[in-house]
Amino acid sequence: MQMVFLPYDVPRDAAVKRERDIERIVCRELIHLGYLPIKMVDTAGYPDRVVLGPNGRHFFIEFKTITGRLSPKQYEIFDILLALGHQVFVVRDNTKGVIDDLVAASVSTRQS
Repeated sequence: MQMVFLPYDVPRDAAVKRERDIERIVCRELIHLGYLPIKMVDTAGYPDRVVLGPNGRHFFIEFKTITGRLSPKQYEIFDILLALGHQVFVVRDNTKGVIDDLVAASVSTRQS
């Protein structure tokens, strides 16, 4: 698996939004869709949220502004999460299309 950066194409002249504003809007919409975005606190380097969803779906989200960069520690931890088979998304926008992409890309881990 690999990290997915959303949106895929960021316009260079896009307005810079604050990370917490992007996080608030995306989390509000995920809750509306039946997902539970849990805030990770005091966990330097770990993604901002672990999101639990219907049918055993789960994934991690790191929120960044358009110009925000991942730290070396974040790359290290994200690589570990990916090696363990988890999905990690880096979200830079709060548009409906990004939220749809998150939900569509999240896979079910439920055993039948």
